[in-house]
This record gives sequence, structure tokens and C-alpha cells, in this order.
Amino acid sequence: MGRTLASRRSGARLGSSKRRNCTGRPFSIEYRMIRGDGAVIWIQDSMLILRESGGRPASVQGLMHDITERKKAEETLQMHSHVLESMGEGVVLTDEEGIIMFTNAALDKTFGYERGELTGKMSTSSMPAPRKKANSA
Repeated sequence: MGRTLASRRSGARLGSSKRRNCTGRPFSIEYRMIRGDGAVIWIQDSMLILRESGGRPASVQGLMHDITERKKAEETLQMHSHVLESMGEGVVLTDEEGIIMFTNAALDKTFGYERGELTGKMSTSSMPAPRKKANSA
């Protein structure tokens, strides 16, 4: 198969899964693994230990699923979110009816709104004109 790449955090999750495993309930964990060809992939490992009537393990049912593409997509979404939130320019996202679905911190600050306050409102009626700064001439 391949080698598992464990970190302190994933090691703690593995330990937690082993404890849940003792209860006889199904469990699932995500971890990185090195494939035989050397590529690092993400695995979602779901399993259940079936026990005899005396409680002794009899067999294991499980499924390992390669979730590498999902993890890459999650990383990309996190990066885009960070970029939107750290921009100095205001950004607003509306649906096709003009209902605000998202505003970034810069837009909220510019118009004096709290985070999330504009979400769900009509973009044309909710956003006042930007405040004018006094001329310093």
C-alpha cells in the first residue's frame, strides 16, 4: 500500500479514532499517505470493527477513499477567502436578484456596517454612497 504521514495533530486524531473504535461504532479519519510511486495523497479512511458476541474483534469492514482533489479545492478556497478578506478594496457579491450574499471587511468598514449586516439585503437599497472626506485644501 503506502506509508502514512503523521503529524502531532493527525496522531491525536488517530488516537481518538482508536478509542472510538473500542466502542464498536464506525469511525472515519483523514490523513496523508505516500503512495508507492512517491506521490503524497490525502485519504479518508472509514471503518468498523465487527465483533463476536463475546466482544472479541472478528473482522474489519472499511473503505479508503482518495480525497486529494477535495483537499486541494479546500486549500484554494481558503486562499481566496484570505485574499478577499485582506484586500483594501471593498467587494460585494450579489445573486441575480441583487441580494447581497457576501461583503468583505473593507466594504463593511467603508460604509460603516458590522460584518454580515448587509447579507440578505438588496444591494441598491442597502448601500449608501461612500462618505465624502473633507477637502484638506
